Amino acid sequence: MNRNGSRVGRRPARALAICIGLLVVLAGCTGGTTNAPGWTFGPTLGAPSAGTSSAPASSGPAASPSAASPSSAPASAAPASASPAPSSSAAVLDGTPKPFSGRMVPQVLLVDGYVSMYMELDNTGSEPLTFLNTLYDIEPTKLYNPTVAFPWTAGGSAVVTRAGRFFPSPAIVQPGDRAAYVMGGMEATGAGELATPVANIKFCPTRGMDDLPSVRIEVKDVAWSTSGGLTTVRGTLVESEGSRRPDPPIVGVAFFDKDGAFVGAVVDSRNGDRMQPKSSRPFEMEGRGVKADRIFRAEAYAFVS
Repeated sequence: MNRNGSRVGRRPARALAICIGLLVVLAGCTGGTTNAPGWTFGPTLGAPSAGTSSAPASSGPAASPSAASPSSAPASAAPASASPAPSSSAAVLDGTPKPFSGRMVPQVLLVDGYVSMYMELDNTGSEPLTFLNTLYDIEPTKLYNPTVAFPWTAGGSAVVTRAGRFFPSPAIVQPGDRAAYVMGGMEATGAGELATPVANIKFCPTRGMDDLPSVRIEVKDVAWSTSGGLTTVRGTLVESEGSRRPDPPIVGVAFFDKDGAFVGAVVDSRNGDRMQPKSSRPFEMEGRGVKADRIFRAEAYAFVS
């Protein structure tokens, strides 16, 4: 099974009822914190139409992942360059003054009763941004894990979860660059057709933030195989920054077909032992909900929070 180590969001029933049926949204903030309770929603951005198939992402690779090509042998990974800043009206959002502007585009997949998601988080403005959970301001632990709900079109929720993370997290995204949020296959409750997901995510100016950035871990030699609906991913993790943080790395691998459509992901929130400074080691993880016969390439991310 997928070792996501997820913590299912247990918000009050009233708050959950509010979020069901709404679109994925992205809210802007001014950089200061508030103590206002409840869920925060902003203007709808880049939301796909309802359905179980994934919506095409905007063109260009995600910011600084390790990319792998399909191969019978482990593929060599190389960093991808960030896509250029989108132009158009997306650069100015309702109630959001320039130069701070952001956009997100989710791709959601339901396969064999498992829900997975890949979300692009684009900085469409001219200053650095940090993408956060909107509950960050009121939770004492200041979680970066976004609460995401996946409603059925007929009512009720397939999944309400905090599985998955921003890569890196906190995601300080430069103008024109992109962060990614990857959620591995989560077992759905019930069955039916998925409506558009609800994500509590906002973008904020990074000025004045005292958060300690995560340590990026390079992912190399990514290879995968699937048997009985279970996808196994192997590769090599490389710690190049000399960090002595005690936590194991968080690893996420998202898969795409030849047209760039998302076809599933495997995420492990505590992969193996901690990374020693300036060290490397192999990793292995597994998960369900991947359309393995359509995999053409992979994007791999890892970090230590």
